[in-house]
Amino acid sequence: MTYGKSVRLLSAKDPTRHFSLRYQNVPLSKGQARLAGRTMLMPELDLKDYTCRAVLDVVTVTFTLSRPTQFRYVQRELEALVDRKPHVEPHLPDPGGVAAVFTATIQEPTLKLLRECRGVLASKFGEAQEPIVNELEVSVDFTPRIASDASRARMVAVLVRHLYPARDLYGRISTRPRFSWGSTKRQNSFTLKRSQIKLDDGDVLLNTAGDAVPPVDATYYLGHRKVGALWRVMDKVIDRQNHNSGTFVALSEHQKRARVEVRLDQLELRRLGVTALDDLMSLRLARLQGCYFKFMLPTFSAREGNKNMADRHWDRERATRFFNAGVVGLRAMDESRNEKRKNHRPDLLRHLRAHGIVSPTPDRNGRGAYGTFIAYGDLNDRVSMALRKLEERESIR
Repeated sequence: MTYGKSVRLLSAKDPTRHFSLRYQNVPLSKGQARLAGRTMLMPELDLKDYTCRAVLDVVTVTFTLSRPTQFRYVQRELEALVDRKPHVEPHLPDPGGVAAVFTATIQEPTLKLLRECRGVLASKFGEAQEPIVNELEVSVDFTPRIASDASRARMVAVLVRHLYPARDLYGRISTRPRFSWGSTKRQNSFTLKRSQIKLDDGDVLLNTAGDAVPPVDATYYLGHRKVGALWRVMDKVIDRQNHNSGTFVALSEHQKRARVEVRLDQLELRRLGVTALDDLMSLRLARLQGCYFKFMLPTFSAREGNKNMADRHWDRERATRFFNAGVVGLRAMDESRNEKRKNHRPDLLRHLRAHGIVSPTPDRNGRGAYGTFIAYGDLNDRVSMALRKLEERESIR
């Protein structure tokens, strides 16, 4: 069965936009046992048509001062250093608004700038303890070399379908893949949801009837909004958005880009060995590729002659799930099916033994940490290079 097809890319904000992305089956050359007799599904997208750049998008730091002061004085000192007004919050201020601990959120900083912020505050108010990093947000941008809506749409679609966080995203509803193109409930949706047929959670993962395809102009989310790691994929066409005032800066055509970003809270940062600001200064930013910016390709069975009707139906459903919900949705589908088969196998074996039938050898396909998926080498390499260049830029400042 061939899964090569042209996928229509939906737009939530402008239904008149018509873009598409073509996929083709590519034979696997590697001899891994878990992928024997399979082909991988590859998007027809030339990554050389895009520049790729990684940036430190947001850093939140808590400063503990030796001398208590009002928040406005801390903000004034930081504003003199940064391009964008930092958000500063005092911790447990007294009735006069005086505090000794302040958390500052700084947009698009450099490590040099963060060192300068620390130095200025320490010089002015003293430093009671080393600054603590509360949050880090890193983004990787893909900008078309020839600006076009279609090029960005295809890149967004690839990032959404192939981003592969190596963790359970379905254990809690709050971490499941979802997308949003506005602030109302009707403008938010999970990628895998219940259809009109009443389904339990396991069946939702196996049944594609309720799938919702993320539009290319929506923001795609993976992970919890506040706890742990949160991934976002978007078509970035505006900057400096203020949701409270409704203001933003519209980007020029050549500034518009497809973006994938990850926000790391204190728990995630500690896993990387980052607690204090000095730890961030020594963090190998290139390490983030394997942890948070991994992309995978799905594989499918190429053994048409050995498939029965049920197997063919399953392969068609797997292809549908991938095109609808990407490798994250397909992984959930595969894992749910494997769990059901594992739970039912003892009953099957007892039935076969009772009838004198030799039990079949378990299928070895899909065994291992990555199941039936294979690394999207070209995309991973581009992101890895962008993070290494970010590390180099920061190390020479």
